Amino acid sequence: MVRGARLMVGGRQVVGERGAPVPAPAGGAMVDAEARATLAAVLDRLRAQGLTN
Repeated sequence: MVRGARLMVGGRQVVGERGAPVPAPAGGAMVDAEARATLAAVLDRLRAQGLTN
């Protein structure tokens, strides 16, 4: 197990402390069901990997 406050690659921070949770897509004037399903799947995968809440 590796522990630290952040991960730097090429001088750029790529992983750090978690920010606020990313909400699921909702609302808006135009609803795109396929895009919302894809965004929900991406968020689920990020949460499963522990990269977001």
